[in-house]
Amino acid sequence: AGSKVVNGEIKNKSKARLIRDGVVVYSGEISSIFREKNAVKEVKNGLECGISLKDFIDFKEKDIIESYEAEKIERSI
Repeated sequence: AGSKVVNGEIKNKSKARLIRDGVVVYSGEISSIFREKNAVKEVKNGLECGISLKDFIDFKEKDIIESYEAEKIERSI
């Protein structure tokens, strides 16, 4: 999907969810990010890129892709 990062940054292999009309349509992982036909590890705020999601190809105009990282923090006493 041709995209523009509007807030924050997107990192390759991070978790993502696709939102269409306020409903989460897909929840999974970013498989690759491209800038100017080159694979990159991250894209910062305000830049355009191409994003591929793992096992998802049904992109439509006005879809929103949210990228996030899940951290596992073990508690300590």
